[in-house]
Amino acid sequence: MVNFCRNKHLEEKNLHPIEFKDQKLESKGFLPEIYIQDFPIRNQKVTLCIKRRRLAVHN
Repeated sequence: MVNFCRNKHLEEKNLHPIEFKDQKLESKGFLPEIYIQDFPIRNQKVTLCIKRRRLAVHN
């Protein structure tokens, strides 16, 4: 039986990937939030709320 529901909010940091280190990147906000329901941990249901950044490459 699950006693509690824990929500964990994860937001991607504003760090540029190594593959684009020589290019200029601009943050364009966030992609739609994704919710993942994880398996119970110690009788606690976990929901992960993940926000990823949207990046644009300028040449």
